[in-house]
Amino acid sequence: MKRAILLAVMAMASLAGVMNKVAAADNRATVTALSDADFRAKIYDYVKSPGKWNFKGDRVAVIDFYADWCGPCRQVAPLIETLAGEYGDRIAVFKVNVDDAQQTAAFFRINAIPLVMVIPVSGEPTKLLGARGEDAYKAAIDKALAK
Repeated sequence: MKRAILLAVMAMASLAGVMNKVAAADNRATVTALSDADFRAKIYDYVKSPGKWNFKGDRVAVIDFYADWCGPCRQVAPLIETLAGEYGDRIAVFKVNVDDAQQTAAFFRINAIPLVMVIPVSGEPTKLLGARGEDAYKAAIDKALAK
């Protein structure tokens, strides 16, 4: 009898661990990759109006500028995915590989990564350079949502 109870408790603990992993995975939303052309179409067309910021989005955007070879970028990526899931439809989350989208990286003078840009619906973007903690990204997103 004791053995059966012990096995049942172990099975429940194991199931709880699996459920926590599933819940954590569900909390990660899709992050959309942008090319130079995609960035100009969805975020800001810096070719047509290079001197005036004109955000094309209808909700706060978070853009992770990264490179595949960048260690700190690989640390930031899962955090950005988790924030995308946490904020849900209130924000749009994108990533831009600076090696592939060189025009966009050059226009914004991105010479160090990771760089996360938080763009309010109205107003200027905020740039967070370097790998930061979750609180720093949340503060920037919350500030953009409040505008």
